Amino acid sequence: MIDSKVLWEQEFASQKGSGLSMRAYCREKGLSYSSMIYWSRRMRIPEQPAEFVEIERSPSEFCFRLEITVAGRTFRLVME
Repeated sequence: MIDSKVLWEQEFASQKGSGLSMRAYCREKGLSYSSMIYWSRRMRIPEQPAEFVEIERSPSEFCFRLEITVAGRTFRLVME
């Protein structure tokens, strides 16, 4: 009989190769998401590694404008 740990190791390898989040992978494969989280913690496997992407832009490319009306009053926030 195959050990549960071995089965979950195979699922984690498959999930990682799929590019899906753990939740999406479990939904697609019909697995219990809570069980996958339990085993990931037990085996110290991070749910999703952090990834950062550097974005280069010039200061003039950024402009944020927000307008909210509450009870007849309009509030505006502009960041350039």
